[in-house]
Amino acid sequence: MRQNIAPPDGSDGVFAGTPSDHSVGHPRIVLTRSQETVVRRKAVPRAAPARHNVLTSTQGIRWHEPLEPRVGGLGPFHEGEDVNMVARTAWPGDASPRFNARVAGVLSLLTILTGLVAEEGISSGLVGRDPAHVVANIVAHADQIRLGFAIYMVEMIFSVATVALFYHLLRPVSRSLSLMGACLSLVGNAIKTTGRLFFVAPLFVVEPASFARTLGPESTQALAHLFLRLTDRAAEMGLVFFGVATLVKGYLILRSTFLPRILGAVGMVAGTGWLLFLSPPLGHRYFVVILGVALLGSMATILWLIVIGVDASKWEAQARRSSP
Repeated sequence: MRQNIAPPDGSDGVFAGTPSDHSVGHPRIVLTRSQETVVRRKAVPRAAPARHNVLTSTQGIRWHEPLEPRVGGLGPFHEGEDVNMVARTAWPGDASPRFNARVAGVLSLLTILTGLVAEEGISSGLVGRDPAHVVANIVAHADQIRLGFAIYMVEMIFSVATVALFYHLLRPVSRSLSLMGACLSLVGNAIKTTGRLFFVAPLFVVEPASFARTLGPESTQALAHLFLRLTDRAAEMGLVFFGVATLVKGYLILRSTFLPRILGAVGMVAGTGWLLFLSPPLGHRYFVVILGVALLGSMATILWLIVIGVDASKWEAQARRSSP
């Protein structure tokens, strides 16, 4: 039953509705006698003590009380969002930076292993770069070359996935620098992936390919050797981009609160070494030293990420401080 109720402020307006409508904070209608207008006021629900509760009014209106933005840049909770659904993430790393760190460590290790197998085991070990024997080696190991090309592609897949996880892992330190490092790494991966086409290209100009009969032995040998040199040069170009990306990543680790700073310092030294490939002869002259420092830093970081991970509480605290 509806009744007129005198307004609490003593004005000449009346409230239309039942007493229960006003006690629970529902929208109420004020009828002003002097102007005969209707003013609808929105009710503001009381904040519940629990931060993650979804509230439902008797009118079927759902709202969520104000919450802090989610850690990790996932955005704030939305109106009417079911928190139980939010908790069931599609990827465990969305809720656990330590999980992301360990997966990034495993992927980094797989990237190194697949690269070593393809480069040292097949490209340099079986094919070589001697112009006098390169064609014979390619013909004799054609299946291994195809396998090596496939391993190169798997290496690039692992590498791109690692870049994505490191971007998320280091984003609390600096979102802009983490994005910069990721972009530089992706460019390096794109250059190396494109260059691997030249690794498999000699198969199209040596026996039993039809081009071999058209080109002749000398042209076939020259082209095969040229293709292999081009794939090496593409890898050297990629190392320059990886060097800058490693410098950025090392700096971010150095400034982070959730990883040992020594890992960042070693990474910056390794990144500086890869920049020597701006001049390939200089890079090859010191290649053993550069590779040794890079492997030392990479393996130390990988073992730390896999065994220990990151300090989740410090990661979340730094993420909150850096969030806009």
